[in-house]
Amino acid sequence: MPLAAPLSTNPDCTIHLNERLPSVDADIIVHEGDLDPESRVATVVIRRTAADSDGPAYAIDYRDGTRFVLTRDEIWCTWTSDSTPQDAATYLLGPILAYLLRLRGTLALHASGVCLGGKAFLIAGNAGHGKSTTATQFARRGVTAITDDVAPIVWRDGVSFVLPGYPRLRLWSDVAASMFGAPDALPLLTPTWTKRFVDLTAGDYRFATAAAPLGGIFFLAGRNATPSMREVHGHEAAIALLKHASMTHALDRSMRERELAQVTELASSVPVRELIAPDDLSRAGEVCDLIEEAVR
Repeated sequence: MPLAAPLSTNPDCTIHLNERLPSVDADIIVHEGDLDPESRVATVVIRRTAADSDGPAYAIDYRDGTRFVLTRDEIWCTWTSDSTPQDAATYLLGPILAYLLRLRGTLALHASGVCLGGKAFLIAGNAGHGKSTTATQFARRGVTAITDDVAPIVWRDGVSFVLPGYPRLRLWSDVAASMFGAPDALPLLTPTWTKRFVDLTAGDYRFATAAAPLGGIFFLAGRNATPSMREVHGHEAAIALLKHASMTHALDRSMRERELAQVTELASSVPVRELIAPDDLSRAGEVCDLIEEAVR
């Protein structure tokens, strides 16, 4: 019988939406994103306060005016007329909660995940390589999805588990059009973006409500006319996992050291495979076939 870990019903983080941000003296720059080519303003800036007995607070400012302040226990968020509540929710459910996980010492990979045979399998890769596309193909086959974009990993009694995310799969409009017949076949994630989403609470889709033991990790490394897969081990596997860890760019030295230890343990305890996907989007289902064959 597969291992399972129920979700806690006692959340330990309070989120304040569109309330006045607390005043914090966050003047230490942790990360500055790329400059927007038109406004010449950084897409995102992360600052922190000096650490005190409760740890530092972080201020995160996005170019569109969405702002966050977070500690290990609370998150405050505001937005302006240049952004929307949906924009704020997209940041919150993606990089903000991913960063909170990393600040708490939890490893999180930039990956989508599905459950096969009672175990979670993660699909990692750079933006645009097909993580969510592959997870959507699986979902349309009746396979249970467990997360998209951010995949938190925890260890319990020496076993690594994937925690569920939220029940949506995010797709670019051209991918949505290819898979569902038209770009507007799926709702927009936010009015200001071109990404759309699959609602996993609707229809016959399935979404995991409990953590599942991690069975393996596949990382999409490119595209070719002929799809292929190979196992990677040791140093190569650890480097691949480091490359696809969430919010690595905003970690301090001690967090990076912990991250290295975590991915090294992960690389030695679960199979890691490199996957080359077909270069034709209409053949995206072949990636699912390769993964299913590998985990049988």
